[in-house]
Amino acid sequence: MNASSKSSSFLHNEILGITWFHGSLSVRTFKKGNLQGSWDAPELVTTLEGFETALDTALQAVSFKGKTVTLILESEDFVHQTETIPPASTSIQRNYLQRCVERYEKAQNQKMLWTYETMQASKTDVSAILHLLPSSFFEKIQSILTKRELDLVQLLPVIPTLGRFLETTENDPSESTLVVAEIGETTTIIAGQKGGHFFFGRTIQASWSNDSSRAVTEINRSIHYTRQHYHFPVQHVVLIGHSAHKIIEEVRSTTGIDLTVTEKEETSESLLTEAIHLSDKHPSNLISGHAKEKKRKRLIKTTSLSLSWLIFFFSLTTFITNEFRWNSHQTMMTSLETDIAALEEEKLLLEKRNETAQQHQLFIKNVLEDRLHPVAPLFLNYVAKKIPDDLLMTDFSVLWDQDISRWNFEISGTGKTGKSYSPNSLKLFKETLSQSPFSVHFNDDKSLNQLAGIQVIMPSNGQFTLKGDLFAK
Repeated sequence: MNASSKSSSFLHNEILGITWFHGSLSVRTFKKGNLQGSWDAPELVTTLEGFETALDTALQAVSFKGKTVTLILESEDFVHQTETIPPASTSIQRNYLQRCVERYEKAQNQKMLWTYETMQASKTDVSAILHLLPSSFFEKIQSILTKRELDLVQLLPVIPTLGRFLETTENDPSESTLVVAEIGETTTIIAGQKGGHFFFGRTIQASWSNDSSRAVTEINRSIHYTRQHYHFPVQHVVLIGHSAHKIIEEVRSTTGIDLTVTEKEETSESLLTEAIHLSDKHPSNLISGHAKEKKRKRLIKTTSLSLSWLIFFFSLTTFITNEFRWNSHQTMMTSLETDIAALEEEKLLLEKRNETAQQHQLFIKNVLEDRLHPVAPLFLNYVAKKIPDDLLMTDFSVLWDQDISRWNFEISGTGKTGKSYSPNSLKLFKETLSQSPFSVHFNDDKSLNQLAGIQVIMPSNGQFTLKGDLFAK
């Protein structure tokens, strides 16, 4: 996750900020980025009907006169799930996650709004947190706000909002920061580095207000997990929530680390202050595409209205001056007949341009639909599981040969002792690969030493090399 983004395009508006965390509803109003008013629901709000009633009360309490609304949401309807993604370009990763969302929609039998945060799950793996909200839920929220002439421009999960604190931290780049927020009756923890580099995010079903010992324990576990898996020591912890000061010393004492702890007492105000600085086009905004479509429709409506007025005045002028323009019309027809040849030539040029455009579309379609499958990581995972205990793999490669339309591989290694290994182990390894779902075929090169019918380069130093291709017929 890269938390950075362009400045908010609506920051100078009067903004109604809403946080709705597992029934805990709070409202804050901002003007030019400064807090103006606040209201908190006295009881948990767990239904959309309750949300509508509470919103009316809040609008009256804070005397809000604007239209712009930002909503940070956490609820049972808002699903967050982790997916392992291929270490590829952003477009490939997004296409992969799109397929995951489609499977989820099919299983749930409903359309979803979704966005995601990429994270470095370990030193080698890349994962993403998918945020999935039923479209029907959003449409009901949108309907409630529209009735009150309010315009929802941001719908955000908690994690990307917390990511703003990673972006603004003053830590050394070699250190990492833990951001911990009390979200209703739960606690959300994220870890990362300065600039918004995101390691992981997790939510626990406890808060320091109702179970401080467990909250402190989970904070301690997250600190040690970050250090062990990413080798970046945690030197700064940001605590966001009521009574955060009560656990600061307990966090310091249990970690055994000289931590710098920053306390932000009010969760809703802190998160909304960061959220309104994000652009409505920020990738973590679930309705960024909806906002673009709404602007497009508004532009079309305005343009259509303007065109309608132009057509009306043009028609009126044409009606009044029809007799005077008759001769001009006849002259124009004569001119058009003279220009037929030029028009025909222009037609040919347009047809050629259309043909070129179709070729470009076909090329784009081929690029999008004919991507290679992620064979290399799948085969590497299989080899790592099946290699005998007395063998150690040192080099591995899988390449696609476009000329012969085939996957080629090469595996090099040695005995774990660095000196020797059992020939039977190599034979068993070869048989396992040959009978695997990858249908491994080993190249036949009689100039190399042969061991049980497989191609093996076996120098005196105890190393071996296997070459061949996958999915052999």
